[in-house]
Amino acid sequence: TNGALKAQGDVVATGGISAKSVAVKGNLIANSPASAALYAMARAAGGDFTATGNVNVGGVLKANKITVTGGDLTAGSVSATNDVTLDNDKKLTLTSGSSNVSGTLTAGKVALTGTSNLTVNNLKTNDITVAGANNISITNLTDASGAVWDAAKQATFNSSLASQKNYVDGAIFKNEYKATAVFSGTGVSITSIKSGSEVREQSKSLVETQMASMALTNGSADLVAGAGYTNAAQAVKEAKESGSAASAMVPYAAANYGSLRQESGSYVDRTRTGDIWYHKPTL
Repeated sequence: TNGALKAQGDVVATGGISAKSVAVKGNLIANSPASAALYAMARAAGGDFTATGNVNVGGVLKANKITVTGGDLTAGSVSATNDVTLDNDKKLTLTSGSSNVSGTLTAGKVALTGTSNLTVNNLKTNDITVAGANNISITNLTDASGAVWDAAKQATFNSSLASQKNYVDGAIFKNEYKATAVFSGTGVSITSIKSGSEVREQSKSLVETQMASMALTNGSADLVAGAGYTNAAQAVKEAKESGSAASAMVPYAAANYGSLRQESGSYVDRTRTGDIWYHKPTL
């Protein structure tokens, strides 16, 4: 819409929402993907976004000013030319992309996951969580009451970063990251550096699926080439000896049952049974 979106209750959208301004008195969920070409919220220049309740935006939440009361805000990323304000006991979670807040970002907790990054001029929060390959640049950092983080709080935060390992899953590898914080004056820079990789447990399916398919194909071929042809020949021979018509269909059975475990780092369990075929004695 080129105008304002206003709602007294909940708003749920399977795609993005674009409006000059957005005001929702309820929960708001917009399941636009992070890669969506359109911004999920209030992408028109100068538009404000306000909501009362939980807000969940799969893509980018962009507005002049973002205000959420009485709920948490989760988004791929946020972009605000002014302030982003949540209650002092609520949480802002960013999951992907680069977020930028030119004004003041206020929230009880700020959490970054996945590959999200954040640049903010003024951040007022009691807690920052880094749980992925995240980079954060804060010009002025204070707690929710406006007090600058003191040396004790900085030391506690650095100790927490040093003791944790963060993981980001790729298609095959699970990458490990370690975050470090450098405090300078009233600001801080938090940088995540890749410290290791390991093969994801799920990547075994790339090999195991192929092994299972090949085993089933080979097992069927063995049944046809072995008991299948032997039983077919015997059925035709007996049909001819009994004087059956050449055009008659001669039933015969070829069945087997087996259980096999194939090792592939883990394993594939395969169980198969045979079938019944029909054969023309003239073949």
